Amino acid sequence: MLYIYGDIILFENFIINYIIIWLTAHFSKKKTNLFKMLLGSLVGAIYTIFLFLPSMNFLNTLSMKICLSILIIVIVFTPEKVMDFIRPFSIFYLISFIFGGIAFALIYISNEGGLSSNGFFYISNFPVSLFITTLIIGLFIIKISWEYIQKKISKENILATVYLYIDERKIKIKGLFDTANFLRDPVSRLPVIVVEYDFIQAILPEEINNIFKYNQEQNFQVISKTLLNSNWAKRFRMIPYSSIGKENGLLIGFKTDKIIILDKKEKKEIINVIMAIYCHRLSKDGEYSALLNPEILNM
Repeated sequence: MLYIYGDIILFENFIINYIIIWLTAHFSKKKTNLFKMLLGSLVGAIYTIFLFLPSMNFLNTLSMKICLSILIIVIVFTPEKVMDFIRPFSIFYLISFIFGGIAFALIYISNEGGLSSNGFFYISNFPVSLFITTLIIGLFIIKISWEYIQKKISKENILATVYLYIDERKIKIKGLFDTANFLRDPVSRLPVIVVEYDFIQAILPEEINNIFKYNQEQNFQVISKTLLNSNWAKRFRMIPYSSIGKENGLLIGFKTDKIIILDKKEKKEIINVIMAIYCHRLSKDGEYSALLNPEILNM
């Protein structure tokens, strides 16, 4: 005969619920307090005990389990708007699935007494080592996964498709809004975007391409001679910049006719943006080929 110790189940579920709720509050950045988190953890733990009572079988339905989750989120975070509810609710379930999956996998691998009943899986005989291992692995996976998700979301929010127009020529590139890029043309004070040469050469005239092709972008005598015979002379700019390992650098730049920025929300057309040309890679993984000055959005 299998004996189920209610106090152990209550304690285990209370601790796990509290950790899940605390992590939900941390990652959702929603304000709460210790009392609300303890109360929400206790409600979830008591619900588990009720599942073993024959008269409470109706609690084992999917709808009731969802209602429990909703109740916990309402108790802990007291959301006033739908969007204030959706974020912590989603994170709560994601963290719960991660911990549940790890616990199930460890019990299956170690063959230490796990028990499944009424749709809930818990640990019998309270193997503390397994419990702690589950927490450590779960916290590690959640931390790594969250950092990756946040990084991807952040990158998607600051990446934009950019169309550059010069002399009725157009090129499409992927640009990154760089909060460290506040370059401006020292004469006109127009904002500067930095573009990889490999992506921009298709719209440059041959005489300008030759400057970069033969690595003459720092040879001012060659640049001056080239521009004397080019109708791009009026577009020409020299952009001073500083970076790690190079305090007083100069980039060759040209004034564009206009640029069009497309992102998920809107389309913005901007005239008189300076395009500085960079001869190396801006992104190691090729995700973008231009660094955009955030100030161009205010033009």
